Amino acid sequence: MTSDTARSHVREPGGRHLHRDAFAALGILAIAAVSAGFGAAAGCRPVGSSAADHVLTGLLAAVVVIAAATASPKTLLVGSAIVAVAAGDSLALHLVGLAALAVTVLVQLLGRRERLLAALIGAVIVQAMLRLHWTSPTRGSAVVAFVGLALIILSGVLGAPAPSRRIAFRVAWISGAIVIVAMLASIYAVTHSRTLLTTGEAEARAAVDAARSGDRKGAARQFAIAQRRFEEAGNDLGSWLTWPARQLPLVGPQLRVLDQVATLGARTIPVARAGITKVNLDRLRMVNGRLDLDAIASYKPVFDEVVDRTGAARKELARISRMWLVPQLTNPLEKFATTLAKADYSAHTGADTVALAPSLLGADGPRNYLLAIVTPAEARGGGGLMANYGVLRIADGRLHLAKVGRGPDLNAPGVHPKHLSGPPDYLARYAKFEPAESWENVTMSPDFPSVANVMAQLYPQSGGIPIDGVIRLDPVALSGLLSLTGPVHVPGLPITLDSDNVVNFLLRDEYVLITDNKLRSNLLGDVARAAFDRLTTGKSPGPARFGRALSPAISTGNFALWFRDARSQALVRRIGADAAMPENQGDSFGLTVQNGGGNKIDEYLQRTVDYRTTITPTGAVQVHAVISLHNGAPATGLPKYVIGNPANSSNAPPDGTNRLYLSMYSALALERATLDGRPFALLAEGELRRNVYSAFLDIPSRGTRTIELDLGGSVNLANGHFRFDYIPQPLPLPDEVRWSVRAPGAQVVSAAGEGAEPIHMNLTRNAASTRTRARGRWSIDVRLRR
Repeated sequence: MTSDTARSHVREPGGRHLHRDAFAALGILAIAAVSAGFGAAAGCRPVGSSAADHVLTGLLAAVVVIAAATASPKTLLVGSAIVAVAAGDSLALHLVGLAALAVTVLVQLLGRRERLLAALIGAVIVQAMLRLHWTSPTRGSAVVAFVGLALIILSGVLGAPAPSRRIAFRVAWISGAIVIVAMLASIYAVTHSRTLLTTGEAEARAAVDAARSGDRKGAARQFAIAQRRFEEAGNDLGSWLTWPARQLPLVGPQLRVLDQVATLGARTIPVARAGITKVNLDRLRMVNGRLDLDAIASYKPVFDEVVDRTGAARKELARISRMWLVPQLTNPLEKFATTLAKADYSAHTGADTVALAPSLLGADGPRNYLLAIVTPAEARGGGGLMANYGVLRIADGRLHLAKVGRGPDLNAPGVHPKHLSGPPDYLARYAKFEPAESWENVTMSPDFPSVANVMAQLYPQSGGIPIDGVIRLDPVALSGLLSLTGPVHVPGLPITLDSDNVVNFLLRDEYVLITDNKLRSNLLGDVARAAFDRLTTGKSPGPARFGRALSPAISTGNFALWFRDARSQALVRRIGADAAMPENQGDSFGLTVQNGGGNKIDEYLQRTVDYRTTITPTGAVQVHAVISLHNGAPATGLPKYVIGNPANSSNAPPDGTNRLYLSMYSALALERATLDGRPFALLAEGELRRNVYSAFLDIPSRGTRTIELDLGGSVNLANGHFRFDYIPQPLPLPDEVRWSVRAPGAQVVSAAGEGAEPIHMNLTRNAASTRTRARGRWSIDVRLRR
């Protein structure tokens, strides 16, 4: 064999080896290219930009394939196992993971390391991981995929030849430096724009509040400031300085969301500002008892445009993905969403009001509304005895108080017997008290729509005309009206009444200072007429002042509305003026007392409730409630009209005794009840989708009776929220309530109280509590993590 031949034979194996390496490299690149295409189409959103997302996921899919070719087989085993285990509900992905795992194990057992096959396994793993999808925990599948793919890439780099490894490290260093610079620029932009957006949102919120209160100039000014802040934030976030960072995973979504919010705010706020400036509230004032219905109708297009734009903005905001947002940005975003919802609510309310007001104010024919003037000094479930009534007649925008009289005077006139056709719950509970023949008992239900429905049926049967609605007001509501009219004088009264003294006078002083029974029995109606006469003389305050004056009474249930027309009643519900029993959305508790003595002693009743809840992660609820009823009335020193018990002449308790009919409303079932430590028999009934437990009870002068209840049941915790509603009664003294919830086996993430007055919450890891004397209905939403 010649030397040339020998050299040829020596080189031949090496040539075949080089040929195989080149073939493998081309194959790996081909697999990487195909993987890049499928990766780009996976639909992952690491950045939030369509182009950048496709490029990044495609690049990642290619890099993983190339890395897998030199990666340790163990990392491929781990990656395959992750896919097989973490595929969630996808049977196909489970099978893909198992197949990749089986092939990798087989290669390991054969003891061969084929780069092309490893690259193919890597392609299968990366495509499967890019398609992992978990709904819970949020972003969990992304974290798992990142860990699995990072292991393959790192192992591939470490297993690559030295020249390739050096190139990979250089690329990593350069990329890292670019990322750091981009992030520093984005941190500045985010910090500055977040301050601008927070300021803009606060100004927008203040503008909405100013608009609600009637301060048009202030609202327009604050909307203008808010618009500038959002525009400045948008300029910062959309600048060239932040472009590189917007292409980065994790960082990009934060910048894009902030930019979207800034753009949305800058585009939406001018619409609200224009709506404010176009509405001249001075045209909506009553002049000599008449409202200009044409002026009201002319503003409908303005409100309709604002409704359309704010609704579209809310939908656009809802479509913004929050998946990758950090809490520091999620909270401001939720604040902006709340402000936008508030503006949308106000726009809808305004649009509905101007659409319905002409009809309610007699544009289509006269309207007649019954005024039910009640006194909580003699308690009823719906606030108090209807001491006086009136009929408010409205035609073509002109208001006329046609009639004022005593409530009990409606018993005798009309047909007998009177007939009630519903509501079913009302009849089931209160028919035994004969409300059809006794207007003194009509207001026994705590649900004003039910009471108003009964009044609308009874008034024509009591000699009156058909009515289109009912307006309930009491001394607190009259105080709000007097804040608009100024002081009024009623003939025969020793003092002039104003918004500061009218409540105390009508609930307590009148019974001591006025000895003329006729004057006293007509007093609530006389005050209402005097206030009405002042309101309908000259130019009345604007609608914003009316809103400010009556809003406290509406939120506490002292002023309520009911209209026969369903659309108008829907508007009443929207503004919270229906005084209806709230829907049962979880747990709730409320109690009503009905005066059983025919006196005016309930001014002295103080109710205290200690309501302690324990809830399990499955939704089982146990409650221990302690209700204390303290009668602060004296036994002597006040007229019998106040502290006697004339309704119980045959078995009247001593003067100063509060004889009442107590009812306790709960979504739960009663397990045990005691009165002053002894078993307490309660009548179990149902009303308004709740259980009701009732009994008659005497509370001696200066005495206290204590009821303890054990209640049990279950609530739905599927959405992780537990809601509690407290349902008070509009009485002179607000309830003192201590409420708490313990959630052993769960974590209390947050608890928020909502009502007419602030509800301050105290939180621990698995408990929440509050103590309040808030008037009006209130609720608490507790977010639990099980």
